[in-house]
Amino acid sequence: MIVFAMEKLKEIFFDFLDNLEEKEYLCELKNFGFKGEVLPDYQNKFIQQYYLLKYFPAYLTEYYFLYNEIIKRNFLKDNYNILSIGCGCGIDFWGMKLANEKSSKNLNIKYTGVDIINWSYWDNYNHDAKVITKDILSFDLNNNDYNIIIFPKSIGEFNDEEFERLKDSFRKSTFKSDKLTIVLSLRKARNTRDARRGIEIFNIIQNELGYIAKDPLKECYSFEKKRNGFPYRIEDILPEFGYPSSLSDFLSDYYLDFLEDNPCPFKKFCEENVFSRKPVKTMSQVCFNIVNFERRQHDC
Repeated sequence: MIVFAMEKLKEIFFDFLDNLEEKEYLCELKNFGFKGEVLPDYQNKFIQQYYLLKYFPAYLTEYYFLYNEIIKRNFLKDNYNILSIGCGCGIDFWGMKLANEKSSKNLNIKYTGVDIINWSYWDNYNHDAKVITKDILSFDLNNNDYNIIIFPKSIGEFNDEEFERLKDSFRKSTFKSDKLTIVLSLRKARNTRDARRGIEIFNIIQNELGYIAKDPLKECYSFEKKRNGFPYRIEDILPEFGYPSSLSDFLSDYYLDFLEDNPCPFKKFCEENVFSRKPVKTMSQVCFNIVNFERRQHDC
């Protein structure tokens, strides 16, 4: 899986280079960010590539860590039927595959990813996995077999009206499984609001769907720092994996040559505000929650 991930990262990188050669300006990237309610234009493949180059290694490591925690807890035993809401190109699936490969188990895994955007670079890795391009708000959750539902950075990407509709979808859901695991992977910059949304979903499952939480309904957990006060690096979690230095160096300063060759009146603004952000190579942004639920047993 590590080899696959590195090859996928290289594929994205070379596609980004090809796109870069065709660009006269990089104005598309000015709107890349997560300030307030603003989201990147995920429909734009150039934006997808830039997003994945910045976050793919860190997100893969985070999802590996989260799924490894689920495996260690052994709440669901050996059968995992995963619904990933807002799955993007399926990085959390690859994290699950990696966690399974590195565990002593041979899990039976089914994976369904749902995303309103048709993302490039999805690969099911010869496994029982699929991604459906569809609005989750129109996705039928009735009489389903899912026992893991994960929000991979996505619970905060619904506007308020959409989130109310999402909660209604959960209220109308019928789960066949007596056990459910809900996973939240949150953006740390806005984790307070997003974590509260998670609590609202937890409360619906516990108070309206007949389940009881087996874990504290805490808003979120952050990844602890090392004893020396520095954040854990990707390599600390996955020693055989990391962000290739050549790719990292390029992504950190490629715009200098580009702007030199393509004079632009907004050059100073772009240098200071748009392209100064380097790839994420640590676990400092990890914010998450994993809650297990079990169906209440009614007295006869």
